Amino acid sequence: MEKIKLLPKDEQEYMYRLFANCPEEIKNSLSIRNVERGRSFVLSGEPCNNIFIILKGKAVGIDMQLPEKIYKFKEFGPGRFLGEFECLSAISEYSITIRAITPCILYMIPSQLYLEWMKNDGNALFLRTQKLLYELTKQTRNDRKYLMLECRDRMVLYLLENYEKQNTNQEVCVKKTREELSSAIGFSEKTINRNIKKLEEQGFLSLRAGKIFISEEQYEAMKIYAHKTL
Repeated sequence: MEKIKLLPKDEQEYMYRLFANCPEEIKNSLSIRNVERGRSFVLSGEPCNNIFIILKGKAVGIDMQLPEKIYKFKEFGPGRFLGEFECLSAISEYSITIRAITPCILYMIPSQLYLEWMKNDGNALFLRTQKLLYELTKQTRNDRKYLMLECRDRMVLYLLENYEKQNTNQEVCVKKTREELSSAIGFSEKTINRNIKKLEEQGFLSLRAGKIFISEEQYEAMKIYAHKTL
């Protein structure tokens, strides 16, 4: 359980509460898995044999229904449980593929043992049910709102998130191809290019050699716009 210290402080506290009454058999079944950047550790359609808990690093959910296209639609960070929804819902296979976008350190626990733990530990089941319902409610609300947004406004939200993830007060470069932006935002590359130009005209970003740059001042301007408009 020492690896819990890799988590942010609030996630550490949550995890200690979660494992407070956990049987030693379950704790002993936890194993550490290191995943290098770019490697998928959950594959859609494969048996849901393990639950993963991200201790350090970031991963992304991807959809590969078309062989030539990869759609990234959800990022996961430290403290996130993966495979849990399928396990608790009696779904035998993983519903999405999950790939590390940074080097990741994970806890891995066999799904059957995890299920037995939840069946016999009311405190843990309550905490996980509470967390799952919160995430599902938040996601449903955000999805409904997001679907109503125009491309420009989706771009603003995406760029704000991208800037904040880099944890800096300096100018950042958005290292995404137009195809990747199209996949992430849900509009054609032609529409993406048109709206990037509009955002540049509004002073929300700068274009240099076709690449998007965002200064701290531009980030603050987008934040004000998003707060007032979205």
